[in-house]
Amino acid sequence: MIHVARHQLPAQDSTALAAWQARVAACQPYDAAIKTAWNRFSRDPLRGRINTALENQCECKCVYCERNEVESIDHYLPKLQFPATAFDWNNFSGACWTCNRNKREPLDYHNGQPVILNPMTEEPSEFLYIDPGTGRMTPALNLNPADDAYIRADRTITQLKLNRRSLLKERAAAAKGLRLALKMYSLVPGPDAEELVLYSLEHAPRSQAVLRQMLRRPLGNDIPLVQCLLTSSNQLRTHLTTLGWI
Repeated sequence: MIHVARHQLPAQDSTALAAWQARVAACQPYDAAIKTAWNRFSRDPLRGRINTALENQCECKCVYCERNEVESIDHYLPKLQFPATAFDWNNFSGACWTCNRNKREPLDYHNGQPVILNPMTEEPSEFLYIDPGTGRMTPALNLNPADDAYIRADRTITQLKLNRRSLLKERAAAAKGLRLALKMYSLVPGPDAEELVLYSLEHAPRSQAVLRQMLRRPLGNDIPLVQCLLTSSNQLRTHLTTLGWI
């Protein structure tokens, strides 16, 4: 799961979305109006521009599982449950079909907060932990099972099925690749080893969450490897800082 910074739409597209929202607001009942409007919206050229904007914003990844496919517009607040945000750009994110389907409607709440974490307004790494060895995602290690944050993290993982077998394999493979690159760098620092680290980061695009976690909050045997990298390579440290990974 990745945190995505919200981009601004061009003024023309923002105005056009507002016009779609106004059409819905003028109709009753909402359910039928939204379904009809959304079907028509799917044939509007604006829909293509919105899709492109979401792909750019999410770096062509599902915000929930990090698959390299933005196959649908996800309404964080479901459009039938929250008709006032059916065409609100700030309520849109890019998701794969599987995660969008698993998210389901209506959105459940716990102590006044949606149970599903919002990757547009919340930092997933504060709620979630990924075991680099197995790729399994759990609530963050510092959270108490009685805390609201733990409960929301656990529900997010369970409901979205973020421990699907394919995701476990991809995360574990990405962690293994980075760990091998870091070991080589710690033994023989230099340009070739730096390139290997960069390669391991750039060629695991579906598993950036586990890689960011290993670099930001290393545990166990990863601590000296990451420290060696960050203290010895100005190039990589600058690169990772620019990306927001450290």
